[in-house]
Amino acid sequence: GDRRQLGLYAASLARRGYIAFAIEYRLAPKHPWPAQWEDVRDAVIYVRSEAKKLGVDPDRIGAVGYSAGGHLASMLAVNGAKETSASAPKISAKVSCAAAGGAPCDFSQMPLDNNFLKYWLGATRKENPDVYLHASPLQQVSNIAAPTFFYNGLMDFMVRPNSAADVSNSLKKLGIDTAQHLVPGAGHITAALDEKALTKAWAFLDKHLKPVGPKPPVAESAKPAPAEAATTGK
Repeated sequence: GDRRQLGLYAASLARRGYIAFAIEYRLAPKHPWPAQWEDVRDAVIYVRSEAKKLGVDPDRIGAVGYSAGGHLASMLAVNGAKETSASAPKISAKVSCAAAGGAPCDFSQMPLDNNFLKYWLGATRKENPDVYLHASPLQQVSNIAAPTFFYNGLMDFMVRPNSAADVSNSLKKLGIDTAQHLVPGAGHITAALDEKALTKAWAFLDKHLKPVGPKPPVAESAKPAPAEAATTGK
């Protein structure tokens, strides 16, 4: 919820040449779902609508988050292209890619009478099954989803890697670029700053967000011989 929580991520990305925005969103139980989604969605719409002023390419926006933020980054990947806001009905929250760490991605299998998420989703799954589906990135995957990289600690007992793996597999079936990196021995907190995981995540962002420049001209001496010259001879 607090922009300072991912300040290290933002600074790391800025050093790689990105314009990084560390954003905030409202927290439950004072603000139940979908307040968090609306805030993150509207932040992307704001960046896109103000892209010229901010020096941003509106067609190359990515999302990064960890834990609850990873869940929201995943939501942007699968749902952002479908979403607009009342203040900007013609501008979507589409992202070109996402990197989601420690992300819970499916709440649709919660026990029907379990109260664990009631403070956030406003009901048990028995009382309102639709809200559990709407809040689950896995249940929103379609062929317009953005490429997404997941990273999870193998010893994360708070958010198991399974639902992120299910999203990744669903994206693969649709031909959408995706991968999951598992951090051996890492729990929920330690995986957040795992150097190898972040190196892979940032490389995934580079792949989808950094422009590819024109290829340098090939020197005459490096050009292959014409086919007829290469294949004739006695």
